[in-house]
Amino acid sequence: MISFLSALVVLVLGYALYGRLAEKVFAPDDRQTPAITDNDGVDFMPVKTHKAVLIQLLNIAGTGPILKSGTRNRKASSNDRFFKRTPA
Repeated sequence: MISFLSALVVLVLGYALYGRLAEKVFAPDDRQTPAITDNDGVDFMPVKTHKAVLIQLLNIAGTGPILKSGTRNRKASSNDRFFKRTPA
């Protein structure tokens, strides 16, 4: 239990310290993003913060196998290259 709590403290401290370091090194500025300057309504458009966070979570966490777990049980078709049955 001590190992878990100490690891948790190290992670929280590392998160806080790395955030400060990254802010000093990369110094955010007031420039507009391409979503605003090149807004075409298709490829470049601003999204709400909660949607951007969800997109980042899905990309980083690799939730594809979790969200697509229902495809595992579907019946294979003859032209489906991922679910082809091998002859017995």
